[in-house]
Amino acid sequence: MLASNINRRRSIYRFPDEVLARILKLASYKEDAVFGVIVDEAGIKHLCLTCRRFHDIVISSSGFWSNITIQKKTRITRRRIALAGDLPLEVCIGSLPEEGLDAIIERRHQWRSLKIFDTSIVDEVDDYPELSFDAVVDFELHASCELESNIGRFFSMWSFENLKRLSLFGD
Repeated sequence: MLASNINRRRSIYRFPDEVLARILKLASYKEDAVFGVIVDEAGIKHLCLTCRRFHDIVISSSGFWSNITIQKKTRITRRRIALAGDLPLEVCIGSLPEEGLDAIIERRHQWRSLKIFDTSIVDEVDDYPELSFDAVVDFELHASCELESNIGRFFSMWSFENLKRLSLFGD
C-alpha cells in the first residue's frame, strides 16, 4: 500500500487535470491514409477504460470531441457533437451516413473546417438547399472527374461567407 502511494506521487497522476487532458488528447490521434490525422475512437475508448481519472478527464474535456469524422455510424457522431459543447468543429465527411447529415447540419454554425471525401454528398445538395456555412474558413473537396458538372450547383446552393482556403482535389 505504501509503495503504491509513493509511485502515484511520482507518476503521471500528480499532473493537474488540464495538463493530463492535453497529454491524453495527443495520445488519442492516429494517422489515416485517407483522412490524415484523425481522432482514434478505439484509442479514446482505451483511455477511458484505463482508470476512473482518465475516464472523467476525457469525457469532461470537450477538446477530445471537436474533430468529427462522419461515417455510417451516426450514433457515435451524435455523441461526439454533444460532447464537443460549443467548441469550433473540424468536420470530415468520409461517407454519407444512412440517416443523412441532419445530426451535424444543425450545428454548422460551429464548423471551422470541412473536408468532404464522399462525392455523393454533392448529389444530396438538393436535400439541404441554401445552407450557409459562415463559420467555415477551410474547405476541402476530394472529388472524382464526373463531379465537375455538379460542382457549380454545389457552390451556388451552399454559401461559405468567411472561407479563407478552398482546396479541390480530383482523380
